[in-house]
Amino acid sequence: MEYLLYGISLPHRLANNVQKDLVFKQFFIQLLSSIAVTVATATYLWGYETENKCEAPFDGADWNRRSEYIDVAKRFRDILKIWFVFGLIDCLRCGLVFAYILYDKAIYAIGYHVLTLNDILGLAAVLILHVYRFQFTGKWCSGDFLPESKATEGFLVERGKFLVGLVIYVWVGGFVMACVYSCVMVAAYRRYADKQNASQIQYKV
Repeated sequence: MEYLLYGISLPHRLANNVQKDLVFKQFFIQLLSSIAVTVATATYLWGYETENKCEAPFDGADWNRRSEYIDVAKRFRDILKIWFVFGLIDCLRCGLVFAYILYDKAIYAIGYHVLTLNDILGLAAVLILHVYRFQFTGKWCSGDFLPESKATEGFLVERGKFLVGLVIYVWVGGFVMACVYSCVMVAAYRRYADKQNASQIQYKV
């Protein structure tokens, strides 16, 4: 139980400055990643194809029932908003970690742990991203069936490309962050074990 807290709880991880450098490096990398996502998402949310409209039937089978068309422009806009909020909150969470490292105030640690709930939003964002982009409606409005993949009136080609890039980021970035976190946990475990061994030796002496 103690090691679990030592690996998850921010105050435990920073106790006696044993993991201070590891925590800083981990969240510095995470902050850079979150800033990149937030800025890129904001750019496409407010800078690309903001006025374009595109609708399509759910499965592409019946194009005559326009009343049942899905508003893909709204879907893409919503998923970009979700990712923007997720990235913004994650930046704030990383900021709280750095604030706790600098000032050692419990309020920063509490805020950090509360904002870990943002991971739920992140999971939802990943699932919605895949559904909205790779359903027929998302493929159609992204111009996947066009002869040329370039900005076209009545389509959301640029946003579609960005969402594919976001999918790639999710999988590649997720793998990289998993590797980083694994390395941090291994290093933390070794330091924890060394600390325990040193305590036992001191106790015997």
